[in-house]
Amino acid sequence: MAASWSDLSTELKQNVIGRLDLMSRHSLRSTCRLNRFVVDFTEFFVPRVRVSVKDSEFLIVIHTGIEEFLRIEMWMGPQGKTIIRKLQNSYNVKDAIEKVFSSTPRYHAAQILCGLLSREKTLIGVMEWEFEGGCDVEEQEDAQASIQTTGAKIIVLVNFLQKFSGKSQIFRANKLMTNWNVDIDMEKWLKKIFVEEDLRKIERVGVITSTISLTPAASIDSYVPLSWTGIHCGANTIMHEYDPIHWYFFVQLALETQGFAVLRFAQFNDTAKELWNSVKEPIEKISDKKYRKVCVAGSSNGRVHMIHERSPCGYWVYGMMEENVAVFNDYLRLAGFTSCDLGWLCKKCTDPFEYNYYQNLGRRVFLEPKWSGIWQGGVNHETKALSDKKNVAWKCYKEDEKMKKDSGENSGEGTMVQKIWGFGNRGVEDISEMMAESLKRKMAASWSDLSTELKQNVVGKLDLMSRHSLRSTSRLNRFVVDFTDFFVPRVRVSVKDSEFLIMIHMGIDKFLRIEMWIGSQGKTIIRKLQNSYDAKDATEKVLPSTPRYNAAQILCGLLSREKTLIGVMEWEFEGGIDVEKQEQELSSIKRTFSKIIILRDYLQKYSQKDYIFRVNKLMTSWNLTFEMEAYLRDMLNPENLKKIERIDVRLSKSSVTPVCSVDTYVPLSVLGRPAGTNTVFHDYIPNFYENFLCLSKNSPGFGVLRFAKFDETAKKLWNSVEAPVEKWKDGTDIYRRLYHMKTSDGKLFIVHERSACGYWVYSVMEANLEVFDEYDRLNPRNSPCRLDWLCKRCTDPFEHNYIQNVGRRIVREPKWTVTLTSGSELDSAKHEEVWEACRKRYEKEESSEDVTIESDDVTNFMKLDKSFQKWAILITSLAFLTFILYSIFFIFEILARCLGRIYQQN
Repeated sequence: MAASWSDLSTELKQNVIGRLDLMSRHSLRSTCRLNRFVVDFTEFFVPRVRVSVKDSEFLIVIHTGIEEFLRIEMWMGPQGKTIIRKLQNSYNVKDAIEKVFSSTPRYHAAQILCGLLSREKTLIGVMEWEFEGGCDVEEQEDAQASIQTTGAKIIVLVNFLQKFSGKSQIFRANKLMTNWNVDIDMEKWLKKIFVEEDLRKIERVGVITSTISLTPAASIDSYVPLSWTGIHCGANTIMHEYDPIHWYFFVQLALETQGFAVLRFAQFNDTAKELWNSVKEPIEKISDKKYRKVCVAGSSNGRVHMIHERSPCGYWVYGMMEENVAVFNDYLRLAGFTSCDLGWLCKKCTDPFEYNYYQNLGRRVFLEPKWSGIWQGGVNHETKALSDKKNVAWKCYKEDEKMKKDSGENSGEGTMVQKIWGFGNRGVEDISEMMAESLKRKMAASWSDLSTELKQNVVGKLDLMSRHSLRSTSRLNRFVVDFTDFFVPRVRVSVKDSEFLIMIHMGIDKFLRIEMWIGSQGKTIIRKLQNSYDAKDATEKVLPSTPRYNAAQILCGLLSREKTLIGVMEWEFEGGIDVEKQEQELSSIKRTFSKIIILRDYLQKYSQKDYIFRVNKLMTSWNLTFEMEAYLRDMLNPENLKKIERIDVRLSKSSVTPVCSVDTYVPLSVLGRPAGTNTVFHDYIPNFYENFLCLSKNSPGFGVLRFAKFDETAKKLWNSVEAPVEKWKDGTDIYRRLYHMKTSDGKLFIVHERSACGYWVYSVMEANLEVFDEYDRLNPRNSPCRLDWLCKRCTDPFEHNYIQNVGRRIVREPKWTVTLTSGSELDSAKHEEVWEACRKRYEKEESSEDVTIESDDVTNFMKLDKSFQKWAILITSLAFLTFILYSIFFIFEILARCLGRIYQQN
């Protein structure tokens, strides 16, 4: 006779219950008190529970295995009643069961959570809480209010659950997980509803999706000291695409965190290999399967430890300040020694459910678009607009789910097609669409018949935009354009917050000016001007991508060509050492440094080149440091780069053009090419000569003072030198006066030189004479001029004109004046006084130039008019004279005929 359920022992019943799923247990529990007792005291493990809260709505997902879950969604219906939708192992609404109840969603959520999961023998692996709001705001100024509102909601919910369950510690869970927008105070409140003995870890998670990868590529974690909470506590950013720029985020996190940071790679791919190989420290074997490289480097905050570790499982990096090494060791002792520290990224060592769960976190964007609070952002190659990122990710996952459905498979990744943005729907090619169409019409008949050599000859005569338009017409034309030499005199790139200005100069007063900024609706406004600064002449377009993306497309699309050579590439960034108070300098330098690194890495990734541009000279604004210049230099082909210069243009109330410049140079051995600073003065400042000598004395190389004219100040200085005049270097027509003076650091040699071009002064310490000689050998032989751009006769006309008019930016481009200074930036009152005086002077100068141009036009017209009158009178006179002569000739002809007839009659 078969035994009934009631005849089984408690031990056997528990054995059977141990094989039941969650809902079967719950159903059995409700049959009688004895069964309730047996169920409640039978061990049960729930891998993961997720609770999402949005206004008055709730979502509860109870995971019991891979693709095995109970999903319950609750919200307030139109008649003030709660609608509950239940799904099992499906996200499809067609599979749902819906019921309507009179109680609130919060009440039903408490009933489900406490009724199913608040058991003495029920242990939850991970309990995940998601709340909207927190620090997830569009405007930074709204963050504090949003955090307070979300914090209040959490406190109210915690109190309600505790009251409903009759317990202060409601759930047994190993890990509390929250979404990225929750702060540590909110986590402390949530922690109160968990049994302390079971809780081992608290983690805050954010997911960054990508349009080229549907699964995680890497993660960056940070951990706070154990002394704060007594358990593992930190944040985890899951990245579906690893960009080299994330390395700098990781380093920054390691510098700022109170504990340590960890960068983990999903695969030991080329990117990971490159990072591992870049560490030149010796490899240390710490176990049979684990190897380590330890790199210690200095920073402004102290020494930084980077511990790179590898095993057959993969590759990870720990980063921490030296003072936080003890925190790292505490975590190691608590975690124990293992050969794999990849966590959920390791398929081999991680629980299969956990691995699968994290691999598919990004799919919430598609499967549960309403409940994707864990989504932190995305690497989006199609558009950078924040409002579009989730939509693009949604499309990616939708396509992948469709592919799975069509193929009947459970895994696989879709291939995404990247669109290209530009001034129009087709991309950069539409910048001059009408010009391209015009070229097509003109060349349709005969262009294809020309040889490549002749085509290159024609292309060589086209300007930049005409070349670019022609390049878009066919593959052959693209080849011809790309392999035709082209020289761009100067390119200027200015960066201010998220705004960009790109100036491409093709000659004197010939330029393309493109300005980009974020508009009121979060979209990028692009203003384009040609040979004008007047906004009335501009064409504007609105595009969804970010200014940085558009700037990259323009710079790389127009200028990153094998045969395109840029004379000078000028970079301007706000911040750096340009601060009102000295104590702000360090933080300002850090911010600017970070911006430059991010932009450089972004451009290199966009162009898929390390060396993006071919440039003869790199010029930066005065507020950048040597280290910042180094990162900008990384984008330039070293074979073409001949000079590096940092420029500072000092304005004056009394002059609109430069009167002199003071340059300093570092040894050639530092960068292998001339490098230094150039300060352009629009007026002689007090003690300018003494300051120049002091600057030269402290320089690792030497200094040069150049005068724009041999004026009274220059003459006075030349005549004050007591050293005799000697002719220097036969055939150069340079005359010089050489002497030295003793200083505390040694002899300072001073060389005054003159030629027909002008006057300049070298100043160099005796210890640096070899540096000076190296530079001198670079000068052209038999050249009588060392004035550089100050000499109108010897310098390229464009370069001379450009520097002469840099000060005019104060009027033409008042928003983009980083290069301009007054010499009194730390004294804001004096600075504003100089600034305003300069602005008025330039405005007056500009208006007078306009009047002169107009008067010249009138004069020329009058001259032309008088000339026309003279020619008209002359032509009329000639016509009248011709008419008279013709009439006389005609009369004579008639007379001759008459006489002939008379003669015949006789």
